[in-house]
Amino acid sequence: MSHLDGVDRITDDRLKRLDLPSRTHVLARLAAGGGYDDIHTSNIRMLSSEKAPHMNRAGGYWIAEADSAAGCHALVRSYPVNGVPWCAILTDGADDPLTHLGLSVAQLAELDEDVLRDTLHRLHDWEAVSDPDGCELPRFKRHDDKTIAIVRFQ
Repeated sequence: MSHLDGVDRITDDRLKRLDLPSRTHVLARLAAGGGYDDIHTSNIRMLSSEKAPHMNRAGGYWIAEADSAAGCHALVRSYPVNGVPWCAILTDGADDPLTHLGLSVAQLAELDEDVLRDTLHRLHDWEAVSDPDGCELPRFKRHDDKTIAIVRFQ
C-alpha cells in the first residue's frame, strides 16, 4: 500500500515480485523500441510458460478470471465509511497509462460517468497513437483492458 496525494493506493504487485527473467526481457525490449512483432509474440509465449506454475498458487499471484476461488486471495483493507468520501477500483490497463500521463485517481473521482468514459477512450487512443509500440510505456499488450469504477459515499 502506498499513500500519494492524500490517497491510499492498494496495489496487487504479487506478479511483479516474482523472479521472471522473460518479464524483464520483454519490457526492456519494448523500451528499446522492439514493438509488438513476431519476436514479441514469441517472448510473450515464453513469459506465459514461466508464469503458469505461479498462477493461483500460494507464493504466486491470483487471477479470478481463471479460477473464481482466486477472489478469496484478494487484497482487502477496511476503512471507516465516515472518513472515506469515495473509492476507486482500476485495472492495471487503466491505471498504468493514467499514472504514466500524470493523471491522478483523485481527479478521476470528480468526473461524471460520461467524462470518465471519455477518459478511458483517451487512454486507449494515447496507446494507439502516441505509443503504439510500447516504447514510452512498456506493456505486454498494445491495449490492455481498461476498467475504472468510482464509488462516491454520501
